[in-house]
Amino acid sequence: MLTSGNTGIQRTRSGSSRCDFVGLEPSPSPIPTSESRRPSQAVVNSVLQALHDEWNDRPRPQLVEAEAHMLSANSFDAVKWIELSGTGDRLALTVVFPWMLTTVRCGTDISLGQFKQELFDAVKKMSVVGYSMVPTDYVFCALTQSLGEKEDLFDEEVSVSWVLHSLTQPFPLLFLHIPDGHQQEKEIASTIGRAIGRPLSELELKLSDELKQARVELFLETEQAHMFRGSKGFEHFAFPEEIQAVNVGECAPKELINKIASAQLRYQLYFRSKEEEEKNVDNNNITVDVEFDVNYTPYALIAKAIANLETNYPSEWKNILESTNPNDYLLQLVAQKKFLTGNKRNLIMYAGVRTLLEDYRIPKFVVRRKSIVLEDYPVPEPMYRPSYVRAYESRCGTDEISRGSNEEDTMSLWEIDDFFQIRPISCTNLISSDPTMKVYAAFMVVVGNSVIARGRSGLTPAYNPRWVENSVSFTHLYMKDLPCSAILCISLVGVHESKQTKRKNEKQRRRDSIRVKDAKEVKEGILEDKEKKKKDEKKEDTCDEDDWDKEFEGFDRQPIGWVNMTIFDWKNELIQGMFHASLWPGAGPGSKRENHFVAIDGPCVSNPAKIKEVCRLVFDTPVRKKKVVPPTDTLFDNFLQTQYKYGAPKRPNVQPKSSPSYGRLEEVLRRHQLGERMTEEEEEFVWEMRTSIQSNCPSALILLVDNGFTWKQRENFADLYDLLMKWPTLDIGSAFSLLDNRYMDARIREMVVSQIAEQLDNSIFPLYILPMIQALKQEQRCTSALSSLLLKRALQDYRIGQKLFWLLRSELSNLEHVYEKQIQYRLILILEAYLRGNSEHLKMIVKQVEMVERLTTISVTVKAYSDKDTATKRLREELRSQQSAVQKMDCPLDPTAFLGELEIDECRVLGSAKMPLRLRWKNTAALASHFNPFFEILFKNGDDLRQDMLVLQMLEVMDSIWKKHKLDCCLCVYPVLPMGTKIGMIGVVQKCSTIMEVQNTHLKIPKLTRSIKTFDTNSVNLFLRTEFPCVKDYLESVDRFLMSCVAYSVATYVMGVKDRHNDNIMMTTDGRLFHIDFGHFLGHGKSKLGYQRDRAPFVLTEHIVNVIVKGSKNGRDAHEMTKFKQLTVDAYAYLWENRTLFISLFSMMRSMRLPELSTDADLDYLKYALCVHTNDRAQAESFFSQVFDDALKSSWSTKTNWFFHSVKHA
Repeated sequence: MLTSGNTGIQRTRSGSSRCDFVGLEPSPSPIPTSESRRPSQAVVNSVLQALHDEWNDRPRPQLVEAEAHMLSANSFDAVKWIELSGTGDRLALTVVFPWMLTTVRCGTDISLGQFKQELFDAVKKMSVVGYSMVPTDYVFCALTQSLGEKEDLFDEEVSVSWVLHSLTQPFPLLFLHIPDGHQQEKEIASTIGRAIGRPLSELELKLSDELKQARVELFLETEQAHMFRGSKGFEHFAFPEEIQAVNVGECAPKELINKIASAQLRYQLYFRSKEEEEKNVDNNNITVDVEFDVNYTPYALIAKAIANLETNYPSEWKNILESTNPNDYLLQLVAQKKFLTGNKRNLIMYAGVRTLLEDYRIPKFVVRRKSIVLEDYPVPEPMYRPSYVRAYESRCGTDEISRGSNEEDTMSLWEIDDFFQIRPISCTNLISSDPTMKVYAAFMVVVGNSVIARGRSGLTPAYNPRWVENSVSFTHLYMKDLPCSAILCISLVGVHESKQTKRKNEKQRRRDSIRVKDAKEVKEGILEDKEKKKKDEKKEDTCDEDDWDKEFEGFDRQPIGWVNMTIFDWKNELIQGMFHASLWPGAGPGSKRENHFVAIDGPCVSNPAKIKEVCRLVFDTPVRKKKVVPPTDTLFDNFLQTQYKYGAPKRPNVQPKSSPSYGRLEEVLRRHQLGERMTEEEEEFVWEMRTSIQSNCPSALILLVDNGFTWKQRENFADLYDLLMKWPTLDIGSAFSLLDNRYMDARIREMVVSQIAEQLDNSIFPLYILPMIQALKQEQRCTSALSSLLLKRALQDYRIGQKLFWLLRSELSNLEHVYEKQIQYRLILILEAYLRGNSEHLKMIVKQVEMVERLTTISVTVKAYSDKDTATKRLREELRSQQSAVQKMDCPLDPTAFLGELEIDECRVLGSAKMPLRLRWKNTAALASHFNPFFEILFKNGDDLRQDMLVLQMLEVMDSIWKKHKLDCCLCVYPVLPMGTKIGMIGVVQKCSTIMEVQNTHLKIPKLTRSIKTFDTNSVNLFLRTEFPCVKDYLESVDRFLMSCVAYSVATYVMGVKDRHNDNIMMTTDGRLFHIDFGHFLGHGKSKLGYQRDRAPFVLTEHIVNVIVKGSKNGRDAHEMTKFKQLTVDAYAYLWENRTLFISLFSMMRSMRLPELSTDADLDYLKYALCVHTNDRAQAESFFSQVFDDALKSSWSTKTNWFFHSVKHA
């Protein structure tokens, strides 16, 4: 509030006149001039005098129109000070605004941030022209005790009293000013908020201390990655070097060499003049052919092409090239923004080149000048350090000054000589309609799936749920044996008498009431009842771990609420003191009656609902004299050495590979993959095999991690940590299985992430971003090794960063469950950190976001029209009015593609149920006008594309496995990118048709007749013969068709893809078959009258067989079918060998909460299809051989399904 003094009071150092507030010149008579005051101030401090002169000589702003009563209680009174909140002694200090000076009084406990907010609230009606009245625009500046240094106070969490007593003595003076770079920071924050879809100013108000700390750590990691990433030339992080072919072990297998020779493939290069290259025109290019050589590198091919150019064009080449030095040039794939550089890698090892050769196509390149290309990739600017980072650095300095080293304030967990204890106190907001109900609190200490200790309180009435000074002591859990990754799971359970027990007790009471007792017997009985009641009350108040269920025979129990929390908090300190846990209602994930409804699988998140709306359990834990931290690595090492020194059993020797123990170990691992828990005897057996597992079966690490025996004694998990230091490289599937939410030990996850980073280079890393994001959601802390890896890779490669941005943004919009709402902040902070490190592309990303928003609005508009043609007309009108906002940007599906001018007359609305928009942009890449002149994208609003993306990414993973085994399946995988809640983009495959369209090509016949044509098994083969009249070209198309059928037959069976009608299967004009629309998978198909439509394991109709056998009359008995079957069995076997990978990836995807993938039961189909029940490859191959035969026998049912689909949709 504003406090006024008596009329006529002159301004002193402790007050401010009305003239100062208003910003007008005061009358000179009562106020001493600056010259008259200067000598005394100069004696005190020259720096203070200079600051005073600077402020006194400031330009005088004009006050926005304000009445006198806005400024003081009486318009003729001077304002003596401004009163602010705060408890304790009142402090007085002077605050210098850029436009006025005032004295403020406040309490000692008020923080600097609260002080600033209240101060601006008090003077907000005194807004001055040219000055902002937004508190966040300003920062306090103080004179330090050194009497010569000005310091900006970015850390606004410190108290004002600390600032006055530690920094500003003897001058209680604070200056408010706009810090350097403030406008730049505001612009960056605004742009980042626009890209994320949430203003950062609102985010900052909701951040907890943990999130604030995480925000700074993420920025520092980003800054480190930004500093050491490539920034010049071909090493520039955004330079689109063509990626290496995935999982290619051999440079050129014989099959590929034979294919190249039979098709007479070669390299084709295009040269342009410098003037045409600068203008990006290609009207007068010169073509040079170079014979294929497996040893050609980009440098060698350019050198050979220049030599051929000089030979074949002796008069023209000088007008084309200024230099014949191959180092001055690089190769660009025709019609693509992808480059091939240097002399380190053979051309055939590049993914784009290899794919073309495997598809019988000639690789075509444009020879580009290096100097012109590199102009588009300047050195990035240094990162701007935002104020919250500077506040953190200031805070670190403050902590060091005020508290010194904190080593004396902490103690190790291993210094506590006691059992783990919890004392329940009371429960609030517990509503029960049954006055006889009693409640108890159950506690479990859990590591992964293993319960290492349990305990519960006694019973207490629900109408007054309080426990009297009795702790729940976990006598089986010594504090020194407490794992750092342990989770405390709590449930509140209500207890009622069952109906049967009530009837039994009622009968007993009736019998007792009719019994006649004398006075002595009654008196004795009353005394006995009182003694018994005292004993029962004492027993009820606490319960030993071994007596979990003895008291509840004849009683019904119901879950009231649950909550989980980490025993070590985000500061990595043991929880101590009193807690008010907000419970989630009912039974949580993984809760069972025998476990007293403890939600073992639930997240460590308290209920964010309002206090009055949620049941809260109050409990406390013992308070230590110091902060308790986990034991260090040095303590673990010393502990193990001491154990061995004083006679502790040493690790068992590694057993020979011929030992039968390995067979038993494989059986335990197999059953673990099927979801079975190990018995206690098996857990001890696995622990005894730990050294053998490390040496000969490292992928079985999960058996040691998911093992209760490992975590019940510190001797065991200390030994495991020591083994992890030298653990061999895990296969990628086993590594991902350890990133599940059941395995939260930080040391294990860090080891796993480091191994994943070593195995996944930037070419294959994008295939695993989606599961990594799901694993990121399971992390206990906001920052982790996984978040660091994702940030580092995203900043190293723009393509990875673009995909990470859109997948994180999509994940944010799909966090629907209330548990997951708590995760959104950590995802936002990762997005913010990435965007701060990628400021060069920030505007481009914002333009993509704005395009998506505009297209979403347009799609809603056109859906109002039932007629497709009318909707298309309206679409084009809307696009014309907003054309500049939806063109000339990097493609969200692939940032190496640039979307040029939008071809509005070619855009249209498709006639399917969700009315997707088919949009076309010009391709501006070199020579695109001759080979691939446009990009087409489907924009969908109304379908959840996450499942389609998941299936297609698994297809790419499968393809990488097949290529590793020299099996090229000519896959045609189109890009899919979800971009929000049921919105996203799909890349359109050019020159393709559905099988139904192929069956009806050139047919102008009635609808029913066209449907009958689905039974014509020669239609697909006839289409290919028509497309390729040349026998050589036809045979090449059949080969592509066969190999693509191998891939999709195996892949659709393994993933259980259903709804495979002839409109969901397509074929390119060069013969590659591919599937679309993966709305049903993992065996979840459509049904009609209780019968599933897709009865075949996968689609293998006579249409497909006829193409494979090239129209032969032998059909199924032809040798081509034998070859096809063997290829499918081999392809399946390669996936079976990697079954752990697919089970791990799909398991992690459950957190996406897709309708057909959200529970463990949804994975049962995948485990069955991948033959997890056997470790014998021959059995797996025999299994799929039978599946193949069943699919062939089911051809008729598939054709019938196609027929009825054609009748409805033709």
